[in-house]
Amino acid sequence: MKINTTFLFLFVFSSLKLYGNTVHVIVDYTMNKNRFDLIKEKYSDVISKKTILDIIYLGKGITKEKSGKYEEFKVGCGFDECAEIDDYINENRYDFVCLIREFTKCSKLQDEYGISNITDLNKSQKKNFKKSDKILLIDLKGIEKQSLP
Repeated sequence: MKINTTFLFLFVFSSLKLYGNTVHVIVDYTMNKNRFDLIKEKYSDVISKKTILDIIYLGKGITKEKSGKYEEFKVGCGFDECAEIDDYINENRYDFVCLIREFTKCSKLQDEYGISNITDLNKSQKKNFKKSDKILLIDLKGIEKQSLP
């Protein structure tokens, strides 16, 4: 009986997540510490304290912002937010892709990829979201398409 209890304990313990998952957040603005902390606090029902947020600046690729050094977001000519997000999602697969704020500019992409608003997730989806390792959040303010110079 004691051996069975030990194995059960080890099984349950090994199945628990002892580390945080990583959530990628695509932004089109300069991320700062206040906004970084606000995202973690405001969406604590789906983002655990152990979660690592990797900030992705459109046009620059993944920039890890864990060090507290925040880069300035700069838009170059020929920049198209929706096309860039489309390319990024096509190259990277995620279990969940959610918007942080309403963004109607890329509504075609929202329909194509089934992107919902994070606040619209039901209890079951939030639970699965929090457990998932493949999460992409999109937090866009809206940059107009920049014409070529």
